[in-house]
Amino acid sequence: MIFLNVVILALGFVALGTSMPEFAVSTSAALAGANEIALSNVVGSNIKWATAASR
Repeated sequence: MIFLNVVILALGFVALGTSMPEFAVSTSAALAGANEIALSNVVGSNIKWATAASR
């Protein structure tokens, strides 16, 4: 039971670590007024993960 909790925690950290760069880029672009870059970053990352998950 404890091992399962550690695995879930580790997967959560990996998910957070892979999402933070995209979040930082989108946030900084939106704050700078470059809404197109923020939107395209979100759409592009979703397309990337959707195609990678479908394989």
